[in-house]
Amino acid sequence: MTASLDTHVLLRAFVDELVRSGACAAVTSPGSRSTPLVLALTADGRLPCVSAVDERGAAFLALGMAKATGRAAVLACTSGTAAANYLPAIIEAHESRVPLVVLTADRPPELRGSGAGQTIDQIKLYGSATRWFAEVAPDAATAGTLRWIRTLACRAVATARGDGGGAAGPVHLNWPLREPLVPVDPLPEDEPGGGGRPDGRAWVAVAEPGGAPPAAVELAGRVVGTARRGVLVVGRDERPGPHGHASPLGAAAVTFAAAHGWPVLADPLAGARSGPHAIAHYDALLRDAGFADGQRPDVVLRAGDLPTSKPLREWLATRDAIQVRLDPHDAWQDPAHVSDLVIAADPAAVLAALAGRAPKENAAEEAAAREGWLASWRDADERAAAALRATLGDGLNEPRLAAELVAVLPPEATLVIAASMPIRDVETFAAARDSPPRMLANRGANG
Repeated sequence: MTASLDTHVLLRAFVDELVRSGACAAVTSPGSRSTPLVLALTADGRLPCVSAVDERGAAFLALGMAKATGRAAVLACTSGTAAANYLPAIIEAHESRVPLVVLTADRPPELRGSGAGQTIDQIKLYGSATRWFAEVAPDAATAGTLRWIRTLACRAVATARGDGGGAAGPVHLNWPLREPLVPVDPLPEDEPGGGGRPDGRAWVAVAEPGGAPPAAVELAGRVVGTARRGVLVVGRDERPGPHGHASPLGAAAVTFAAAHGWPVLADPLAGARSGPHAIAHYDALLRDAGFADGQRPDVVLRAGDLPTSKPLREWLATRDAIQVRLDPHDAWQDPAHVSDLVIAADPAAVLAALAGRAPKENAAEEAAAREGWLASWRDADERAAAALRATLGDGLNEPRLAAELVAVLPPEATLVIAASMPIRDVETFAAARDSPPRMLANRGANG
């Protein structure tokens, strides 16, 4: 496809997700640079679209639609001072906690600061009056970029509604668009990757802000209950619990795994590499393409930040599984854009509650399948541990030092791990153990 067609294919998917996510209507104002946005909004046919010539009035019209329906309204305008005229209504939406998704067309970067017409600085144009800002640069329409654009739309609507636990309000997406602005060829009928989710559901559903109310546990429990090959992935959770004690997430993960018989793939910074279900050497195992391909889960439940391990990240990105994230911090850590459901509830509380809902086996073969699934991970982990010990030998080297420190430090100790190779050495070579030391590392920016 040409670059112009790619842009329109991506925008078609974006608008499809706006509709699936529950947007109520769109208000547009005339302008050439916003043509791709307006074409996508109007061509969909399911979203009521109104054209209002004056941008200030258009923004207040959308504000009224969102107030009347309680759902997010969409605004779209061309570049330059057209976007600046949205500001009064955006401030009102911010102060009144009204959900708006604002789409501003922009000149591409090479025209900025060059005297090109209708070109102003639109980056974070509305300052602190928005809940979230993103610069959206359409790229080639591939299966990966279509997952991204669909996730972007879901996130924009969910953030505007306050589904992640914050207040509702305006979200601003700025779109640098290149000419030609109108496609010269028909759009393809089929999208790379097969389009959106079946049954009209959103690419990413966001549910249950706050702690762990019964509804959040019920929602997660429905997915967990369908799994015969489930995996619990636990990422960094260094935040101390009450009174300075360790975070309760690690203990809750161990309890959940024991109740459901799931393997636990836990980052060293998660505090969850304990108990018979912890698979310590997943990073090494998933580097083997045959093993990674053979271990296909049907459900992945994620808690904490995204783990350090690149093989684990790649494995999660390519698995055909239902993926559920427990994300109370509205972090949206999913660079492959494969999550089905985000539950904005406390992971420790949800896992602890789910531990009391152990699966009721309907048939002996289901129980055997779960036991065989866990056994395949444990057997591989034991063999990997033996191979790593033999490879490291008795000499002093960095991987062996990492493994020994985790093995011998007392539980009350704190091990501070450097952010590049040392944390990877701990993740790959250190064994799981009961009552490990607390481990900390500056991995928020991954470097």
